[in-house]
Amino acid sequence: MEKKRKAELRQAAELLKLTYQEGDHPDLLSSMEKFKTFSRGERSRKISNLMSGKTEDLALKIFDYRYRTGSGKNSTTHFHTIVHVKSSLMNLPAFSLTPESIFHKIGDFFGVKDIDFDMYPEFSKQYLLKGTEEEAIRKLFNREKLMFFTDNPQFSVEGQNDEMIIFKNHGRVKVPELQQFFTESLKISHLFMG
Repeated sequence: MEKKRKAELRQAAELLKLTYQEGDHPDLLSSMEKFKTFSRGERSRKISNLMSGKTEDLALKIFDYRYRTGSGKNSTTHFHTIVHVKSSLMNLPAFSLTPESIFHKIGDFFGVKDIDFDMYPEFSKQYLLKGTEEEAIRKLFNREKLMFFTDNPQFSVEGQNDEMIIFKNHGRVKVPELQQFFTESLKISHLFMG
C-alpha cells in the first residue's frame, strides 16, 4: 500500500506543480518541533512523502507525518497529512485551533483556557482555540475566519510568526482528495496573510 501511495503522490505532485521527495526528512521534522502537533508521542516520529513548491507569496510543503503513543500492546500509531506554509505576509501570534472534543471539555475543567467568542457561539462550540496572547488572537480571528471555520469544522491549524501548519484530524488525506485539501489549505493560508 505504501508503494502505491508513493507512486500516486508522485503523480499528484506533478499535477499540482510541486516537487516530490521520497524518504525520511529528519531536518524538516526538527524544524517542525516548534508546533505542538510535533511534540505528541514519544517515539517513531517520521515525515515522509514530501511535496514542496513556492509562489510569489509563500513557500509550501505537504507531507505525511507519523508518530506513536503508548507502548507494547497499548501502542497506537497516528497518521496525518500536513500542509506547512511560510510567508512574509504572515505575522501571527502563537495559536492552536482544533475541533473540540470531550477530552478538551475535561481539559477545560483542569484549566486549559479555550478562547471563546460570544458573538459566534457555533464556532466556540466546535473549536478549541488556545494561545498565550489572547488579545492578539482575538484580533486575528475576525468575522471572515470565524465564519470559514464554523462552515469547515474539520481543520486543525497552528500558527506562529510567519509559519502555519494545517491538517485534518482523521488521518492521512487519501490521494484522490489531495487536490481539494491543497486548495482548501491555500485558502486558509490566504485568510491569515496580510
